[in-house]
Amino acid sequence: EGALLLKRLEQEARELGIDNILANISSLNPPSLAFHKKHGFRECGRFEKILAKFGQDLDIVWMQKRL
Repeated sequence: EGALLLKRLEQEARELGIDNILANISSLNPPSLAFHKKHGFRECGRFEKILAKFGQDLDIVWMQKRL
């Protein structure tokens, strides 16, 4: 499950002295955006209409979580 994997990633990051985790997510992936938000990430940046997929423009959303 994604939540377990994220928890493990956060634990190992803390052990290495890492205090930020970043994720870049397609704006066409609402489930991923919701997952990250649910787990404490917040949007910290956005590249608007940077790509097109199947003829639809999409943004790249950057999300950040401070550990």
